Amino acid sequence: MGLRVVRGDDWQWDDQDGGEGGVGTIVEVGGRGASKNPDKTVVVVWDAGVCAKYRAGYMRKDDLRVLDTAPAGSISSQQYFVFFFSDFSTFTLSSMYLSC
Repeated sequence: MGLRVVRGDDWQWDDQDGGEGGVGTIVEVGGRGASKNPDKTVVVVWDAGVCAKYRAGYMRKDDLRVLDTAPAGSISSQQYFVFFFSDFSTFTLSSMYLSC
């Protein structure tokens, strides 16, 4: 959590991110057995103010890309590990949008 993101290759959510180039922060990662946020999904709060759920490998789709703001050649002290475990075939795109 806390990872900064932008639109990814499979983005299809209009301007929820505030438009092309919008930046957001992952505030929740879906987990095994979670009713609201299944595996391979994340919740993002966009700097533009919208909070929504996105695919992070769910159904082989990636709505987001990590925004790397580190200067070239620098070494970051932060490490991020994201683990995805299973697929929930009952999860539908219509349930992707939520209001936080």
